Amino acid sequence: MQKTVIILNPAAAGGRAAQHFKRIKDKIDFLFPNVPISISERPGHVRDLARQFAHDGIEQIIGAGGDGTFNQIVNGIFENGIALNPDLVLGTLPIGSGSDFIRSLGISTSLGDALSILQRGKIALIDVGRVSLQAYDGSAKDHLFLNILSCGLSADIALRVNQSSAWGGPFFRYLRNSIAGIVTFQSHTNHLHYNGNGTQYKGPFTLLAVANGRFFGGGMFVAPQAQIDDGKFQIVLIKDMPKLTLLARFPSIYKGEHLNLAETLTCQNEQIEASASQRVNVETDGESIGVLPMRVQCLKKVLKVIVGNF
Repeated sequence: MQKTVIILNPAAAGGRAAQHFKRIKDKIDFLFPNVPISISERPGHVRDLARQFAHDGIEQIIGAGGDGTFNQIVNGIFENGIALNPDLVLGTLPIGSGSDFIRSLGISTSLGDALSILQRGKIALIDVGRVSLQAYDGSAKDHLFLNILSCGLSADIALRVNQSSAWGGPFFRYLRNSIAGIVTFQSHTNHLHYNGNGTQYKGPFTLLAVANGRFFGGGMFVAPQAQIDDGKFQIVLIKDMPKLTLLARFPSIYKGEHLNLAETLTCQNEQIEASASQRVNVETDGESIGVLPMRVQCLKKVLKVIVGNF
């Protein structure tokens, strides 16, 4: 039986992932001879391929794409919060526009380094987030995430990013859409109520992040204290603030200095519930998935992944 497969998402990196992959194809063939490559052909196909491979008893799936690709894979290899094959290992080949999750695995965005780490094959057992919320069609939805779930401004920005061109690369793509999102966001009109193991907040807000990993939005250091294997999330809440103040303080999030702001609340919890007075978008790993209300829980050490200096 084949032990390893590669799932390539050509739609990643604004449709440029296939080109990125082609440039390293010879190295992949040398390091992983005779490993089959399955190419995603439609939205959701990565998830379906991963599910079939998990049922088939594949031992390792290497995802070639970005955070959204890895998110699809984890949603394919789990069902009702339980791994279809607990021994299956996830490997990551970062050729997407968003490569925030791998930073928490100790993997750089250098494809040469990523290939070396895959070949070395050091494995760690990490947590996975699970959210129950309302899908855009009004139905109940259950979804997993590897890196970060967020709602409010960051989720609105994610919608903009996914609808924009990849011009300028990941950093400037996120930056220009972040500025545009801040200008149009109306935090003062919405009140959030969240409860996480006794830690509560009720009032206007800008952003709520439930973090398993530490980075999102193309390098924003939103949750410096988050650890992907400690059985809990770092919760980061940024309360309402004037737009000019928000724009002025926005750069602080790239260094993690936003935690020092008076408008920022943070704690660590295993689960959280949140609702809002108006419609609030929710995103996980850069992909829009639905709206509040939601309930989020940490599934402790349920996924094997290949890591770098972890």
